[in-house]
Order: sequence, then C-alpha cells, then structure tokens
Amino acid sequence: EILTCDWSSDVCSSDLMLSGMGFGSLVRTYLPAADVYVSDGSYVVELETPGFLETELSVEIEGRMLTINGTHEETSDEHEKSFRIHERLANEFVRTFMIPPEVELDSLTSSFANGVLRIVAPLPGEVAPRKIPITSG
Repeated sequence: EILTCDWSSDVCSSDLMLSGMGFGSLVRTYLPAADVYVSDGSYVVELETPGFLETELSVEIEGRMLTINGTHEETSDEHEKSFRIHERLANEFVRTFMIPPEVELDSLTSSFANGVLRIVAPLPGEVAPRKIPITSG
C-alpha cells in the first residue's frame, strides 16, 4: 500500500500498491508505522522499520515529495531450512510524504537507530522585520 501524507494538514490518502511475487518466493508488502510531529522548530518523521538494515532503506526527494523505500530480502540460509511456520518473509514498502512549502529541501537530514528511521526537516526561523532603504532615481 502507498500512503501519501501532507505534514501540515494531517491528511493522508491511500492507494493500493501491487506487490511483485516471483515464482517460488513471496514478498510481503509492509507498511511501517509512522509518526510525524513538530519538535524544537523542526518537522520530524519517524518510521518503525524493525528487521531492516540501514542499507536496505532509501530516502529520496522529488519535487516536494519525500519517498522512503525499504526492501528486506531473505537470507540465503533461510532457503535451506525446513520451516513449519515461516512468517518472517522478505518485506518491501514505500511511504510518501508531502513536504510543506516552508521547509527548505536542502536542510533535511536522516538517521537510523534501533530499527527507527528518523528524518528531520528544520522549519525556517522567525524572520525579523527589517528596514528596506529607498533609493532615489
């Protein structure tokens, strides 16, 4: 499922995403839980991505859309096991968020710790009023 959210209006819409299924393998489409909030003058997006490695995640910006992708493959030794129950399958997800216009796109940062991907988008500071000189001519 693709979930698109607008940070500034708390509006989310959902579209069905078709998951590719290869012969003999199953890829489960996974939708990680997300929190979007304002803290210390920044928008913060946090995604729970348990079981994913940092190298299995990507964060991209196109226009004002922030897209987070994750692909977790099965390990090679899982194919050699004789499972009775096998629920920890390969996972993939895509989450998309609309970045508000007041956020400077070059200021976004991300970090990953303990299965949580965190993206921080600083809000611009208060712009102090200033006097604009008038020139003749």
